[in-house]
Amino acid sequence: MTDANLITALVQSICGPLANKIKFSALYARKNKKLGESMGATLDLLFEQLLPQFCAANLSNQEAINNMHNLIYLLAHKSQQVFNSHVIHTAIDQNWDMKGLKQVLVRVLKTLDVNGYDALTTALDAQIKNQNLQSSSCIKAINSFVRNPKKTINQDDLANSISTYETDFEFIREDIEKYRVQRIKYECFSVLHPWAYDLDQVDFKYIINNNISDKVISNLTSQHARVFWLSHFKCQASVSADDFFQALREAWEISKCASHYDQFLPAYKQAAAKNDYVFSITANAQQICDFVNDVSANNSKFDSIICQAKTYSGDFLGSPQIKQLPAGFEQQAKPSFDKLSGDKGLDKLRLVEMTPDQKNEHSSMQRRPFDCIPN
Repeated sequence: MTDANLITALVQSICGPLANKIKFSALYARKNKKLGESMGATLDLLFEQLLPQFCAANLSNQEAINNMHNLIYLLAHKSQQVFNSHVIHTAIDQNWDMKGLKQVLVRVLKTLDVNGYDALTTALDAQIKNQNLQSSSCIKAINSFVRNPKKTINQDDLANSISTYETDFEFIREDIEKYRVQRIKYECFSVLHPWAYDLDQVDFKYIINNNISDKVISNLTSQHARVFWLSHFKCQASVSADDFFQALREAWEISKCASHYDQFLPAYKQAAAKNDYVFSITANAQQICDFVNDVSANNSKFDSIICQAKTYSGDFLGSPQIKQLPAGFEQQAKPSFDKLSGDKGLDKLRLVEMTPDQKNEHSSMQRRPFDCIPN
């Protein structure tokens, strides 16, 4: 049975929070920076034009919308890992997340009937091959600092790692210092795992394996809360307080109201303790709605839950990685969600251009861990 409220929430999630998460991951990458920059126009085309047109054509097809949402949900996870997870994790697992990013992105393009994206897959394959070839030497260099906690971390010894993973010295140093603090034995970093990745046998089997969308819609009465939950915790009926407030802080930061998160933090910590550090869509539905609604109520310029950020100025000039659009799709010089504007509930979707100051604000964000768990 088709649920109009669910379809609306899924489309808003694809064109709003998930689009922002993926675009910002690439735009403000701390790893694979050149790759993120080269993919920028492709992501802009995908989220500002192709996906809105696909959603508009399938508003009566809940299965098609849900399947696409599953893919974009996974793409968001892979993007954050590829562009922001630390180097040691990437090297040991032989670019597991990059392999996943490629497979998910290709599946999205095939579902959209896009052709002529060889330049994109070639760039991803080249990155995977190069990093796999260099992983052993990079881990050896990094491992020398983990093995000897007293050894001064210097940039010259990490030059190959910095170049291979398109990152900077500070990011790798953070990684090494983290493992030093945790006192993890250096032997844990001595074995590489050349896993073969299969989208259907991995993420669709172990992550997208629990369809609770109907429960999300029935328990959360706020549309903003529904979109928020489907964008961050689609297959989970309950999550840890750490994960919940990490997602909430992201919504505040993308809305350019990062300072408000700190203002609400005492109340968040109190709520976390009261709920035994777990938030559930059944037991804590109203509180979840209230917290998410606060994000929208405290900003007037950019509602990150129903708006998508336009991160470039002027007209859209196309993507060099996409040579042929699907039949019936058009590329707009001035993208808009006009094909969705006639649908009640989707008429609030907006593409909002970021100012230079707003871009700088996002670039300087510090991803602090949420420290609600008592020592």
